[in-house]
Amino acid sequence: MPSRSTIEGRLARAAVDSFALALGVRCLLLTRDDGKALYAQSPQGADCTFCERLRDSLQLTGLHCRALHAEGVLASERFGGRYTYFCPLGLAFCAAPVIEGGRTTAALIAGPVRSTETDDVLESDALPSPLPAAIEVRLRNGLERIPAMTPQRLHYLSGQLFASAVVVSDSSHEVFLSQSENDQQNYI
Repeated sequence: MPSRSTIEGRLARAAVDSFALALGVRCLLLTRDDGKALYAQSPQGADCTFCERLRDSLQLTGLHCRALHAEGVLASERFGGRYTYFCPLGLAFCAAPVIEGGRTTAALIAGPVRSTETDDVLESDALPSPLPAAIEVRLRNGLERIPAMTPQRLHYLSGQLFASAVVVSDSSHEVFLSQSENDQQNYI
């Protein structure tokens, strides 16, 4: 297994920073095996901290981002290098694996992104109904800081995340060929 310094190096941090700051969406570099966040960039506070506070305030059991992202990483490996998934609140995330020494050692995660209206998120089955008024106001304010995207733009965001992961990977040409073959198979 390559040393962590490879995935924690300047190139990986620069890729995370460039992605997040250019596109206005939080980007994380996570280890594959334990889902530990190695580096993150969150422009304009667009992150999941409100989920953590919401989970604690309402004593919810279904809002665990770390497990969700770990599943996203595994799915990105299975589905040819990129994967888009949703949390219980309906917020979108994208994952792309970082390949070192022929295997996935880390992943880039982008999100959260709102692909629905704020009111739709507030009506999620993951939340109690009715929400206490004070919590609804805090949640609404948190959701408004998260970027909204159409499904088409989310698709392009996923492609850009994949490109960033290829740059960080040590076998980028192989990853690109694998993705191209997968795209061809999906087209067929």
